[in-house]
Amino acid sequence: GIASAVIERSILAGLADAGRALVGIGAIYLVVGLGVGAIGLWGVRQLREELAHIAGLVARTLPVLLILVLFLVFAAELWEAAHLLEAAEITAVVAILILIATILVTTSFRAELPSIESAPWPAIRERLEGTPGEGLIPTDPNAPAPSLTPLQRLNLGALAVIAQLIQSAFVALLVASFLIVFGLIALPGELVERWVGSPLGVIVEFRLLGETRHLSQELVRVSILLGSVVGLYFTGLAMTDSAYRTAHFDRVLEEVRQLVAVRDAYLVTLVESE
Repeated sequence: GIASAVIERSILAGLADAGRALVGIGAIYLVVGLGVGAIGLWGVRQLREELAHIAGLVARTLPVLLILVLFLVFAAELWEAAHLLEAAEITAVVAILILIATILVTTSFRAELPSIESAPWPAIRERLEGTPGEGLIPTDPNAPAPSLTPLQRLNLGALAVIAQLIQSAFVALLVASFLIVFGLIALPGELVERWVGSPLGVIVEFRLLGETRHLSQELVRVSILLGSVVGLYFTGLAMTDSAYRTAHFDRVLEEVRQLVAVRDAYLVTLVESE
């Protein structure tokens, strides 16, 4: 940044280049230091295993939630906003909802972290079953488990957050897809044009049930906004409702407990072997 400012003879240019460099370094750190890519792949595998549980949750909660969502679909003000908002503004709104969900998951995980870090050896032995560390049992049952470093705590937090957000994003995608299909069938283009007061941004036009249907930018934007809200609602259920938490977030926490148990057994056994 300093070199850029000197060459360009502009402090603003130096600050801008320094900011871009920091963004690049931050991206590298997320991929290499925290292993966000590997965590994301793990989260996708977890999603495949959780599909049955998620389907059960959606089946129990979505019908009631869709009453409110479908009511909002017929709100002309929402369509006017979707028509006026640019793609960057829609992205910013979705990013704010993701940030709220991230804070919610992080807060819940931080409350669980002390019990995960200070688990007794009987619990650790139980969690080692079926893992590569199953045979790593220390000879001293009172050996203290090594504390997690700040980077390791951050890594575990990223694991919990990404796993839960992938589940919530899947639910949001389901709802958004449903709303697009519903809008194509139940909302004629002429009606939506009256709501927004101007021609629609048509993406695809086709015939369905004897009428011309329009997949418009406005329909996609409304579906994305409402789907994101439902995704945030799903995150709240997974964190705060005891029935849903047991089926979702607690399963992620159990994976984290098992990871920490293998780490503790490995490090204590390593110290004893020295």
